[in-house]
Amino acid sequence: MIFVVHDVYEHVPNGGEPLHANPPDAQRNTHKDAKKKKTIRHCFSFINMFMQMCFSKVKKVKLQAIKRQYELMEMMNEDKYVDCFVRLVTLTNQMKNCGEEMRLVVIMKKVLSTLTSQFDLIVVTIEETK
Repeated sequence: MIFVVHDVYEHVPNGGEPLHANPPDAQRNTHKDAKKKKTIRHCFSFINMFMQMCFSKVKKVKLQAIKRQYELMEMMNEDKYVDCFVRLVTLTNQMKNCGEEMRLVVIMKKVLSTLTSQFDLIVVTIEETK
């Protein structure tokens, strides 16, 4: 409808067949309704495409924020290792939901690098035995 109002309907793809000279009112009304329906479909198509672009950009921004949290994450002395691990798994799942591919090796390295110094012997043992 907005295309018709602004007189740019002819630029909409598949705008319809032109009417012959002096068509009957019924044919004119049918043609007008068909044009409106096609215009509405194109508007919805445009809105859908626009929403997908916006969603994609929001998803990228969200992924960047989660990656930042993931990179800065470390275990505090007062944290329990289980709580730290749960936070890490949560961030990893959020990144996967945003389309990021997370390899298990990378996640395991992050787990080992996040642990405090009281786990150094365990970390060394795991790294050496792989």
